[in-house]
Amino acid sequence: MIAMVVLGIAITITTSTILHIAQQGDDTKVSNYGYMLTKEKLMEYTRDGAPSRSVGTYEDTQEREGIRYTREAEVTTEQTVIVTTTWAVNGRKDSVVLRGRLRGSPCPDIGNNSPPESLTVYHGVAGDSHFTLEDGESADDSVRFFVAEGDSLSQNTRLATLVGHDPDIEEGDRLSFHLDDTEGDNAFFRITRDELYPAQPLDTGEYTLFIEVRDCFDETLTAEMTILVEQEFSFSITVPDVSIHEHYPDTSPYYDTFAYADPDSREVVQAELTGGSIAFSDLDTIELIEDGGGIFAITDEGLVYIQEGREKDLDYDTGTQNYTLRVTAEYDETNTASAFFTVSLKDVNEPPTGGTLSNVRVPKIPVGTGFTPSVGILRAEDPDRDESHTFEITSGSNVEITNDSILRFIGSDDESPESVTIEVTDRHNVDSDTFLGTVFTETVTVNLKRKDHSWFRNTDNVPVFNDNFEWASAELGDLVRHGERIYEVVNTDGAAWGQISSANFEKRFDVPEESE
Repeated sequence: MIAMVVLGIAITITTSTILHIAQQGDDTKVSNYGYMLTKEKLMEYTRDGAPSRSVGTYEDTQEREGIRYTREAEVTTEQTVIVTTTWAVNGRKDSVVLRGRLRGSPCPDIGNNSPPESLTVYHGVAGDSHFTLEDGESADDSVRFFVAEGDSLSQNTRLATLVGHDPDIEEGDRLSFHLDDTEGDNAFFRITRDELYPAQPLDTGEYTLFIEVRDCFDETLTAEMTILVEQEFSFSITVPDVSIHEHYPDTSPYYDTFAYADPDSREVVQAELTGGSIAFSDLDTIELIEDGGGIFAITDEGLVYIQEGREKDLDYDTGTQNYTLRVTAEYDETNTASAFFTVSLKDVNEPPTGGTLSNVRVPKIPVGTGFTPSVGILRAEDPDRDESHTFEITSGSNVEITNDSILRFIGSDDESPESVTIEVTDRHNVDSDTFLGTVFTETVTVNLKRKDHSWFRNTDNVPVFNDNFEWASAELGDLVRHGERIYEVVNTDGAAWGQISSANFEKRFDVPEESE
């Protein structure tokens, strides 16, 4: 062996190692690493603020590239430490020895020393996750790390920061952390001051550690934890586009081209996870961050549903027809995924259920006037909101439909029918993206009754339209006189006082020169 002094620290290195250092071969790298481990341990004992050490020998081992390094730190009664690291290469043993003086002060004078009571392990990306263990306890969850496929976890990766708790700390007791290489998988790890690192690159797998917390008087606490190294992955979440229609199920061929949810159950669509071999129960969070104004929500198992009580907000006829929603999921704090999907509302066309006239009285017609009064405005009854309709007379003489929905009488006094049969056809926008179903035609019968205008033979009896005209009692088909003309009331909504407006009146004929 050859003794050396480097930076005031006594060093002893074997002759064979010196030769290999000169050759700069592979063994040189091994020797350099052995020296680094030895210096690291010596500095741990001799640095400013280092905890006090009891007299004795402390040993640990590390492994790198298949070579096992054994470190032995001997604390003497003279408050010095001798650190020896040994290893073997190709059957040849080598070693590095460093000596230094302990800088930690002697143990404090504590009348009744208590052992360490707990260990807190801080971990996570920002070190903001932690758990605390008492003597003999084991952590419930593993501390997890991810590596790319084919890679290992670097030995420079800080795995955790250790914090010990001791009731005698305020009296000057000091704590240190140790790994016994004979316990569990401790040989794969090292502790520098209060930080836990791999002693060598770690392959994927589960590693069990037994960490010892030691106070100045060699009272100890031992706690168990697990390091889990997993292959890094990315995952994605997908949600199929889906449509909801008013009636489910249905046999119409229109429905075969869509995927439909059952609106009665409030369940809409199931999200899917791909990649990473994880389940919904593994996710930290899953939520809809764009939820259609609160109409939709998602369960922890990825089922998108309609919030209770919000079914009424789905307007299949005239409201929002397409909702673009966004789901996000997070796994293990560092892995996130999101997806957009569309929920479409499909309006199923329903047939008209009946028809009505706004006024169902047919007036008698003054002779020779050519007057064709309106009987009323046709309206269809339909469960679809804002539906449009067309009307066609199939039975009933001396009537016609003008302006799409105004029924007029075109006969003489004695020719007014008692009823009219009309076919009502609903909407025509069968190509609409929001429309499902066929066009319906329904036959309805409208009963008519006569409005007696026989007194109208003398036009002087026709009410005069002026500021005193009583709109509240006016009905469709009523006649009024304004100047030398007779008008028919065709609309009583929004009528303007004192004005003959085309929105409310239609001219029928001029007042005859001679009235009976």
